[in-house]
Amino acid sequence: MFADIHSHSRYSFDGHFAPQEMLDSAVSHGVEILTLTDHCEVIGDMKLFFDFVAHEPERKAEILACSASSRLYYGVEIGNPENDSENVASLLKAQDYDLVIGSIHFLADGRDPYYADFSQEKPADVLGGYLNEMLLMAQSQDFDTLAHMDYVLRYIPDAAYPQKDLVPFRDIIHEILKTLVARDKALEFNTASRRKVGRFLFEDWILRDFRSLGGEMVTLGSDAHYTGDVGADFAEAAEILKSAGFDRAVYFDKRQPIFYHL
Repeated sequence: MFADIHSHSRYSFDGHFAPQEMLDSAVSHGVEILTLTDHCEVIGDMKLFFDFVAHEPERKAEILACSASSRLYYGVEIGNPENDSENVASLLKAQDYDLVIGSIHFLADGRDPYYADFSQEKPADVLGGYLNEMLLMAQSQDFDTLAHMDYVLRYIPDAAYPQKDLVPFRDIIHEILKTLVARDKALEFNTASRRKVGRFLFEDWILRDFRSLGGEMVTLGSDAHYTGDVGADFAEAAEILKSAGFDRAVYFDKRQPIFYHL
């Protein structure tokens, strides 16, 4: 079986489809568990955050209506929660999420690497800033799985950073992984880069390092924003996970991990 625990519906600012449409796609693609984790961004004037909070009762009701006779789970992807821990804590207390994804979409200065001009900025500086912010989040925030460590790599042109890997950042990645193990958090294998650049950018040495440190919980997430991407490339990702020492992955129910065999 496969569980896709990172997906987006029309309730994300960049989503397109209703929860039921995403669920129908999961069924047609043989994905037995789907968690909808729409964006809740904690950035700047907090407008995106409070817009999310305002629409959350409607989103929750729609998801729960779909899940009454299926295995659709109620989740959220909180971007940069370290920017306002108090408001994030209030949201998590108010909602009974099955899963909370912790992610970084913005650098410390508020810029989204998606829009970085790599003809003017050094990729190493952007990657380093991104991973520093991720470490801070991993050390201090309430979440269940850590999302897309390779996010920035998706958007760096090959000409600006031909090797397109995270090897120069082994030390800080090691610290992030140690933190996840110490805090009993999961690590996500996000398959979106396979669709965006033609190959997985999440490197197997990261998985092996996580395993050697005692990491046991990994999640699979397509990061689907379109119905056709639900569960995309999971079979290939599962083989990589198994080769790194993981024969099980997890999904979350009421924020409790449930293991399943790959």
